[in-house]
Amino acid sequence: MHAIERRRVILNFINEHESATTAELSALTNSSIATVRRDLTVMNQDGTVMKTHGGAKKIQESDIPIPCVREKNAIAKIAANLIHPGEHIFIGSGKTCTALARGLKDKNDLRISTTSINVVAECSGQSANSVFLLGGNVNYGASTIETLGDYTFEILSRMYFDKTFFTIDGADIKSGYSIVNRSQIPLYEHLIKSCKECYLLADHFKFGKRSYAQLCGLSGIPNVITDSRIGAEYLHYYQTHGIRVMIH
Repeated sequence: MHAIERRRVILNFINEHESATTAELSALTNSSIATVRRDLTVMNQDGTVMKTHGGAKKIQESDIPIPCVREKNAIAKIAANLIHPGEHIFIGSGKTCTALARGLKDKNDLRISTTSINVVAECSGQSANSVFLLGGNVNYGASTIETLGDYTFEILSRMYFDKTFFTIDGADIKSGYSIVNRSQIPLYEHLIKSCKECYLLADHFKFGKRSYAQLCGLSGIPNVITDSRIGAEYLHYYQTHGIRVMIH
């Protein structure tokens, strides 16, 4: 088994089981303990797993270091620069989307729609822009509060956006984009199909991971904003499939 495939097997196992020992991963991949340790060292450096004594565990939101927060803010800044006065935009939930909303304070004449209460809070003092919260059942995430439900999609079906911005929980070459909350699938599917320009905001921690519910393949979203630590295999995929990539 080649290193890339072996690490993909290791990552999928750890994401499914939350953690694993080197002995378990050695048996799983039919590799030596030393080989698995080298794999885990590389994956720990890449930010796809967190190495522990005797094994590794799944990366949690609370494990993401401060440098990634800076990267999220940089991604949000690129997204903010794409937004122009008079546009009707949608901003999704998550830390990067919240950072995007925070960066719109100097923008004027925007119509901002969102399902994120965090985004509403950031936009609350922006009197030059209008903000519309799509209603629905309240969903609590690790770092966000979002409203989703049948009412959300009923209203959303009558709306059209110039630009939409959202994030995902995992991106994998084979499995595509995936999210933790499957209730978001109809929302994101509508946004991808029913807007002029659709942008995915995803730092490198999201890549090489597979989450609970599949959204679409990597070619399903035409514009990606990410950071310079994204894996070369993903850049190659985007280049060969005509996906526009913006890197801070």
